[in-house]
Amino acid sequence: MVIDVDPEKRTVGPGRSSPDSASSTSNAEKITGTLSITRAAGQPRRSASSFWLSKLRPIRIWWEGYDDGWPDGRFKTMKTERIDDFPMGYPQFAAFVNSDANFSVHRRFGTLRNRIILHREQELANLEVELNELDTEDANKKNGRIHSVMGDQADGQSRRPALIDKIDQKLMHYDELLAHERASMAMPRPTKRNYRSILNYVWNNKPIVRGEVEYLTHADDFVILSNEQDSNFHAFLERLLPTCRSAWFLRLFSTEEQREKTKDPFVRLISKRRLNILIRLLVAIATVALLMIPVCLLFELRTSDKMKIVIVLIFVLLFPVMISIFAKPRNHELVAAIAAYTAVLVVFLSNLPPNGNPASATTKGGPSGR
Repeated sequence: MVIDVDPEKRTVGPGRSSPDSASSTSNAEKITGTLSITRAAGQPRRSASSFWLSKLRPIRIWWEGYDDGWPDGRFKTMKTERIDDFPMGYPQFAAFVNSDANFSVHRRFGTLRNRIILHREQELANLEVELNELDTEDANKKNGRIHSVMGDQADGQSRRPALIDKIDQKLMHYDELLAHERASMAMPRPTKRNYRSILNYVWNNKPIVRGEVEYLTHADDFVILSNEQDSNFHAFLERLLPTCRSAWFLRLFSTEEQREKTKDPFVRLISKRRLNILIRLLVAIATVALLMIPVCLLFELRTSDKMKIVIVLIFVLLFPVMISIFAKPRNHELVAAIAAYTAVLVVFLSNLPPNGNPASATTKGGPSGR
C-alpha cells in the first residue's frame, strides 16, 4: 500500500508544526504541479545543464525506483540500518543476515525434527495398543462400556476417558510436528553461493566464538527463507561486476542505501531490481537473435532441405540452453517455450521455396526469354 503525499503539507516537516508557525507557512511559496516550484523574484534562472538534468530526472526515478527530490527535505531524515553500527558479535551478525534476502539462510534441523516425530509416533503407537487392549478386555467382560460413550464416562472405574484425552493431546502435538516438518521441507535449499556467503562473513569477521560455529558446518541441512534466489546467470553477473574497474559503473547497480549499510570491502550488496533490468535487456537481445538468425540463414542460404532442417535443429537445441541460463523455468514452462519456438521456425521453413529464394518462386515456370 502506497500513501500519496498530501499537497497541503509539501513544505511542512515530518513533525507536527506549532501554532505560531501557521502564519509563516501560509506565506510560504506554494508548490504548483507535482515537483515544480514558482521562482521567487530575483532568483537566477536555471542553467542549461540543470535544465537537461531535470529532463533526465524521470529516467533516474525509474532507475532508482523512487523519488527523494522533494524540496522540503522530508526524506533527508530517513536513516539506513548500517551493519557496522551494531557491536561486533551476534548483533552485527543478525544485521548482516537481515541486509539481503540471499543471506536469510538458517538450519532446518531435519534430523532433530524427525527424531522428535519418531519419538512421539512411538508414544502414540503404545497408546493405541493400550486402547485396543482395554476395548478387548471390556468386550470380554460384557460390561457395556464399549457400547455407550456416556455410560463409559459416567463409570468411575473406566480408564478409557482419561486414555482418550491423553491420546487427543498427543495427536494434536503430533499433527503440529508433521505440519511444521512439511513446511520446513517445502522451503527452498540455498544455493552453494548463498550458503558460502554466510561462511565467508563468519570467517572474515569472527562475530561469534569458535565453539558456536559448528552448526554452520552441516551444509545439507540449511534452508533459505527467500523464494527468489538468484539464477545462475544472475550469480555470474554479480561475480563479474566487481571485476569492473569503473567505480561509476559499479554504482549503477547498487542503491545509496546498500552502499551505506557497510564499509566492509568483502561485502558487496547489489540491487536485484537494477540487475534484473540488465538481465531483461540481455534476454530481449538474445531472444531476438535466436529468432532472427535462423530466419536470416534459412532465407539467404541456398542449401538443401536436409541442411535447413539441421539449422532449425541446432537453434531449437540452443533455445532451452538460453532459457536455462537466464532463468529457472519449470519443466512444463520449458516444454511450452520450446514447442512455441519450434513451431515458429517450422512454419517459416514450410513457407520457403526449395532453393530458399522467394524471388525464384515467381520466375520458376514462367515464360523463358528469347
